[in-house]
Amino acid sequence: MTKRIPRQARSIAKYDAIIRATSRVIERGDFASASTHAIAERAGVGVGTLYEYFDGKDDLLRAVVEFESRTIWRRIERRIPSWTTMDGVTAFEELVRELMDVAVAHRGLVRVMLGQVPDVMRQEPVVRLLGQAEVLVKLLLLRDARVPNARRVDTSSFILVNSLAGLMLGVARGLPPSVTPDDVAAQIGSVLRTLVEHRGGLF
Repeated sequence: MTKRIPRQARSIAKYDAIIRATSRVIERGDFASASTHAIAERAGVGVGTLYEYFDGKDDLLRAVVEFESRTIWRRIERRIPSWTTMDGVTAFEELVRELMDVAVAHRGLVRVMLGQVPDVMRQEPVVRLLGQAEVLVKLLLLRDARVPNARRVDTSSFILVNSLAGLMLGVARGLPPSVTPDDVAAQIGSVLRTLVEHRGGLF
């Protein structure tokens, strides 16, 4: 838990520098081996300053995950108005494309949030982000009149969101050379469309 909330401009700048430095360490895949001294040095602050705001690496990781999960959701929110003009499956495919882009652009963060560091997936920011994604998927699927009932949508959205989390982790770890994130999104959209059209509903 953050020890001190920065309020003055100088303190906010130092706090932000520590968060950004930690994000860079995570993206390089060096978080597990990085010391708080190394992170503070990368941020351009003393290690004592780091400990003014954070109890240690676990606390720092929680703060970064909180910040980055909110950033990811803001990115998704900007796309929602355009998705509401599409049929449910097309909108879902666009959501998948967005998430695949996130997985490529933030490989280190996705690996940390979705499996590389124990228990991070159970932390409140990640749980909240997955919950928001599940609500969004429900809304997109309910736009499609072929989806038969709310209970099935609840089940389907749970399965789809958790499957997407696994896919994001796979993309973050690295795709085969001949496969692009766009290929993944298109294939998922194709499978989902087939399920909806030929089964009269999802799953």
